[in-house]
Amino acid sequence: MNLAEAKHLRTGQYIYSKTKRNSDGTAMRARVTSVKTWKTRPLEVEVHYKRGMYEYGTFKASELGEITTHEPPRVKPALLKRRR
Repeated sequence: MNLAEAKHLRTGQYIYSKTKRNSDGTAMRARVTSVKTWKTRPLEVEVHYKRGMYEYGTFKASELGEITTHEPPRVKPALLKRRR
C-alpha cells in the first residue's frame, strides 16, 4: 500500500497484513478506526486499527508496505507434534 492509498482509507474498512498471520494461516485482519494526516508533514500518515475485542494498534508511514486492502492467500500453518 502506498501513501495515497493509505490517505483514502476510511473508518470501518478492513485491512490485511502481509506479514502477520493468525494461527490458522489466514492473514491478520483489522478494522480501520482512523487515519491521521498532517498539513505540515504531507509525507506522513498513521493508520489506526482495531483487531479482535481488545487489541488496538497503529501502522506508520514506514510500515505501509506490510498492509493491503485485499486478502492475501492463506498459508498452511506449521504442524505441531502431538505429545504422548
